[in-house]
Amino acid sequence: MSRNRATTADVARAAGVSKATVSYVLNDVAHHSISARTRAAVMKAVRDLDYTPNRAARSLATGNTHLIVTVIPDNALRHLGLLIGGVLGAELSKFGIVSVIHQEGPGSRAVVDVIAELLPTVVFAMDELAPEVAAQLRMFGTETISLSGLASSDPTYQEPQSAAQMAHLIARGHREIAYALPDGIELDWLANPRMDTARRVARSAGIPDPPAQRIPQHESRIARIVESWHQAGITAVCCYNDEVAFRVLRGVSVAGLSCPADVAVIGVDDIPLAPFAHPPLTSVAVPEHTRVAILVNLIVAAARGLPIPDTSVPDDAVVVHRRQST
Repeated sequence: MSRNRATTADVARAAGVSKATVSYVLNDVAHHSISARTRAAVMKAVRDLDYTPNRAARSLATGNTHLIVTVIPDNALRHLGLLIGGVLGAELSKFGIVSVIHQEGPGSRAVVDVIAELLPTVVFAMDELAPEVAAQLRMFGTETISLSGLASSDPTYQEPQSAAQMAHLIARGHREIAYALPDGIELDWLANPRMDTARRVARSAGIPDPPAQRIPQHESRIARIVESWHQAGITAVCCYNDEVAFRVLRGVSVAGLSCPADVAVIGVDDIPLAPFAHPPLTSVAVPEHTRVAILVNLIVAAARGLPIPDTSVPDDAVVVHRRQST
């Protein structure tokens, strides 16, 4: 009976070191000091276990084909998984790039361990990686890029959907606008740039900064938030996405108010259920082909060592789906 092929995890256990250290030794990573004793222990384990590297992964990382690892936060997978895993992967393959998804969350492998095993050309993350993780990846010669990092590095960055939301509400005559955030902090890497954009647009229009509030899942609590906004003179709510907008609409109803007469509501993403909200939800969206093209250009440039291209969405690519909620 044949035994299972040894992995870097097996080598690491036998040598009493981390998988990252095994990778440093086997790949002779520069700028990383490994003691002679540790190096000898790793190589002994390699011989004892008859370990051979994963040549397929190595050829992807070092040959003509590039391998990228996309790191998706657990909470964002249902929003981004289909886009990242399907359409984007197919487009990247046209450029000789293979995409592997790593989902972060309870019980998942550490990013560094995944990189040590696969040796990708690029790690593409939704949120910024921890500094110590980014430092370790640089030792492997892996380029790291993050969507939130691109946004935070540009003080004039604007989320196009949020800008379009605010422009629509202002055009409808609203001057007192609130911003509705998702309940937890896990999506702040995307929610904060959207909120900041809403506030920049408000300032440029000469209206007050939208007060922000996290929207819980309990309808009675949402109703109290909506009531407090209404009492403060808020006439419209700019929501992080359509899911949050659905919660706000429910809060409006439970509070005994009317949308849009008392409080107008606008979302982002234009999900298939948006037309079936009560009232039908006005929502802003960027077509999938536009989002994919931007991400492909970004990843291809990083994989080829080229300067990071412009990642802004053209203004004319943003679509406002006008319905009865505004």
